[in-house]
Amino acid sequence: MGALDPLAAASPSGDRLLTLQEAAARFGLSVSTLRTAVQARELAHARLGSPTRGRIWLTEAGVREWIDSKTSRPPARHLDAPPVPAVTLEQLMPRQRRFS
Repeated sequence: MGALDPLAAASPSGDRLLTLQEAAARFGLSVSTLRTAVQARELAHARLGSPTRGRIWLTEAGVREWIDSKTSRPPARHLDAPPVPAVTLEQLMPRQRRFS
């Protein structure tokens, strides 16, 4: 019976487990950004091997959830608040004097 291949392993949710390097490449992030999130306990992960030096594994869903939690969204506008009036560029620019 062969050894378990962690690269082919899947999480209980069915997501494939990714190393920091694989997750960084897949989501266009740096490895250091992901490592910082893991160290801050913001990003769900598993560490196989030594608790301090073991390889870190992430799920795609976990990384997506973390990215979503970091995505800023505009504040919800109250329905009874008046709409913000539109401003044209001409209103923002001072009038230039024409010299004859």
